Amino acid sequence: DEKEAIALLQESASRGDLDAQLFLARYSLNILKNPEKAFYWFGKLADRGNLAAQLYVAGSYRFGFGVKKNEQKERQF
Repeated sequence: DEKEAIALLQESASRGDLDAQLFLARYSLNILKNPEKAFYWFGKLADRGNLAAQLYVAGSYRFGFGVKKNEQKERQF
């Protein structure tokens, strides 16, 4: 069951599992088409040093994708 699988992934991601966070970030962006939710999960990964996620977060701040534009925060990543 897809709903059950996503619930288990969310539980793991909330506990800090990097693979689960990455899956949910990509799932939110590509399947759900929800940039806000994708930004949330990519932000978690970016805070833990994932370079691809840092680039995604910086770009999101630059272009206002899933988050309000913010040049200062963009430069932090």
